[in-house]
Amino acid sequence: MNPYQTTLDRFLRPGIPCSTSGHRLKTLDVHLLMRPWLVAASFRAYSFAFGCKQFRMIRAFATKVSHKVSTRSVSPRMGYLVSQSIETESDNSRTVTRRNLMESGVAGVGAIALSALTATSAAAHGTLASHTEIDNDNTYYEIGGAASAFSYNAGFYSRLETWAQFFYNNTPGTWLKPIRLWTYGVHVDKGSASHDYGRGFDLSRIYATVGGALTLVSYQRYDIWRTYTGNQLTTYRRWYWGTAASACYHFQYVLHYLYNTDHWNHIHIDNLVSGTGNSTFNTTSTTQVKFVQASLNYVWGYPVTIDGVWGSQTSSYASQAIARGGGSGSLTASQTNWLLFCRTTTRYGTGAQAY
Repeated sequence: MNPYQTTLDRFLRPGIPCSTSGHRLKTLDVHLLMRPWLVAASFRAYSFAFGCKQFRMIRAFATKVSHKVSTRSVSPRMGYLVSQSIETESDNSRTVTRRNLMESGVAGVGAIALSALTATSAAAHGTLASHTEIDNDNTYYEIGGAASAFSYNAGFYSRLETWAQFFYNNTPGTWLKPIRLWTYGVHVDKGSASHDYGRGFDLSRIYATVGGALTLVSYQRYDIWRTYTGNQLTTYRRWYWGTAASACYHFQYVLHYLYNTDHWNHIHIDNLVSGTGNSTFNTTSTTQVKFVQASLNYVWGYPVTIDGVWGSQTSSYASQAIARGGGSGSLTASQTNWLLFCRTTTRYGTGAQAY
């Protein structure tokens, strides 16, 4: 079972009619969330009305459990600890509020139980379709490494397939299929503008078949490789920004490790702004500007200050990169130049072509 992918219903079991309203209760098995270090406990929760007296029991119990859990340390070896903090993802050109999933099922128990009383998951995400692959590249869940199906909005899934084809066509010819895409998840009802609707993808690594063996060719786990040194650091970093460039070509909103520490272990991709088309460049977007500056540094070799501010230094070096890639003019001159920069950075960063 995929904990990032699930909704509350996966932790709720059919219960009995409520004595005060006749509506059906569901049972929240807290043991599923708290194992193995919290004594298993279950209680009956009122699903979608406030008239049932059991609702008061839920609130009291969830508050008590949440308090106990929030003060307890969790061993990284338990396998349930990946819990990300509440964040506000904002940019000068766009602001989106999100709530990261508490995947260990600890501090968020009270919030999970109470959220079921306000809205159904269907109301949040609309129509989704489950897929085990993207462009025939099987998807794997980063936590545990199991092949997994994820639920997508149809339009977003189509854009991901286009991106996967682009990535394959603009990376080294020795990187062959089958390819495996690893992710922290797609759809989850957590108050996220993109993930609630199955329109966000958190990419964590990519494997390709090289010399007949599956080989790691792109690693978005900056939280791990940032401590590497020498050629290993240089290679992983170039691959990272080459892959980020392939995403930036197709999606306006791509969050990388320079965005904040919550994205040190994945690149977030969504199409909330770019929709069904390719992206455009906005000089007021600090996220996009930092992507350009990091790419100029770590892929193209230009000593650009990475500060998220679009200025003459960044603009000048970006124009030089465009010229080396066969174009002319500034990055801001047209969408064509922006897409050229993203495509050539993908190819240069992953080693498909030198410029």
